[in-house]
Amino acid sequence: MMKINFLISFILISISLFAQTDTNSQKKTITKISSSNEIYNTASVHKKPEFASGEIMMNKFLKEYVAIPPIARDNGITGKVIVSFIVEKDGTLSDILVVRGIGAGCDQEALNVVKLMPTWNPGELNGEIVRVKYTLVVPFYYD
Repeated sequence: MMKINFLISFILISISLFAQTDTNSQKKTITKISSSNEIYNTASVHKKPEFASGEIMMNKFLKEYVAIPPIARDNGITGKVIVSFIVEKDGTLSDILVVRGIGAGCDQEALNVVKLMPTWNPGELNGEIVRVKYTLVVPFYYD
């Protein structure tokens, strides 16, 4: 009987020792905000900025909010407007401008839609949140 008690105690102690987890592996990585105001491009950061709910939701947002202006529709103008902006450290968008437009009111519509976008997840470089210049294609096609 004494051997069985010893064996059960040994097994329980062994299990409890191996069941302990390393508390260091459970620590979350805390990203700090860079003190620099330098603007990086998407190719030079480790984590690119992204629309808060992901690319699929960004495309859904664009589809829902982009309206082809009447003058473009009446003249059969379609295409893509290229817009660039800076995703700030807090995820807001600034310096929004058209890089390549198609005219007929589509350029202004693209600017208006980008200005409506919710806060983005900012980019990161070496574990620090940084400002990143981002380029976005805003499509103008008929359904």
